[in-house]
Amino acid sequence: MNTLLEFPVPFLSDGWRDLITLTGLFATIVTVLAFILAIYQIRKIQSAAEASIQGEKNALTEIRKHYDRFAAANAHHLVRNVKVDVQKQQWDLAAIRLSDLADQLAQLVGTDESWRSFIDRLRKWEASCHRLAVGKLKRFSTDKWIEFTGSLQSKIDDWIALFPSDKETKHDPKRKSD
Repeated sequence: MNTLLEFPVPFLSDGWRDLITLTGLFATIVTVLAFILAIYQIRKIQSAAEASIQGEKNALTEIRKHYDRFAAANAHHLVRNVKVDVQKQQWDLAAIRLSDLADQLAQLVGTDESWRSFIDRLRKWEASCHRLAVGKLKRFSTDKWIEFTGSLQSKIDDWIALFPSDKETKHDPKRKSD
């Protein structure tokens, strides 16, 4: 027999052994409950993180919408100014404003690639106005200009319509609440 494990007198009384067993059982239950609580908290943190990411995406979309509306409205303003410059045959100012307009519309290419063709055509009109300003070109194609600016303004109007103002969306009964 193994004499090392045998004690001549009981090491602990039955009452003490029962108390140690109950304490161990209680500690095990508390550990399991703490583990369940930790899992619950981790899931809550994950859902909070997901909500934060979704909120960030929503904010970015809203900011982009406001910026696109601003850029389109500014482009509209630039179109009016360049039309006045062309009408007054102020070719140097028209060239500068056409360049500004192309740069402004280039900001919208990331959202809608169809702006690219308008930008390319604006750069060509800019070059024509510059050549008129320095005397290298004698004739301005008014009919093509009117057709181009009409299609450009129509495109800008369509773009602005995609982004209703805050005043229009606050009391819109068709708009779903968030």
